[in-house]
Amino acid sequence: ESQGQRKRVQISKAERPELLESLVGHKIVKVDAGHQHMIALDDGGHVYACGFGGYGRLGLKDTHNRYEPEIVQTLAHIQCRDVEAGADHSLALTITGDVFWWGRDGTKTDGKGRPQPVTNLSGIGVTKLSAGRGFNFALTSTGQVWVWGQAMFKECYGLGSTIAGTSMIHSPRLI
Repeated sequence: ESQGQRKRVQISKAERPELLESLVGHKIVKVDAGHQHMIALDDGGHVYACGFGGYGRLGLKDTHNRYEPEIVQTLAHIQCRDVEAGADHSLALTITGDVFWWGRDGTKTDGKGRPQPVTNLSGIGVTKLSAGRGFNFALTSTGQVWVWGQAMFKECYGLGSTIAGTSMIHSPRLI
């Protein structure tokens, strides 16, 4: 079953896509799919989420499932320009370059169900985000790349010996 659709629909039996009624009247400029959830951004910078709510990945202050997109209230008064859905978490980039995250952080614990600022990235000119399965990247206007999250493949990030013995990069690091 798809957890993010308006009705529970067997994917193999779905005959056609269904309209997400709660987004009618909003001009959606970006959607991204995570593991059993989706996140959307409208042209006014508002963030919406629906699907499986485990780990707080929807940013709706709880872990309940949502079958129609709902506005992420914590960000309702903050204009965003980009959103990314990771496996069990989500990210938002504001028009001022601030980054927010919510959901599971890769430590096998419930994450935060309310968007939290990634303070280490404040004021450095983040222009683009990418979320993976428990890890994230941020690109700045000067071409810097920052990484945080699960560090299983830290050697690929050029951090091999600098974080030896750890499985998490808790604060964003320049690579």
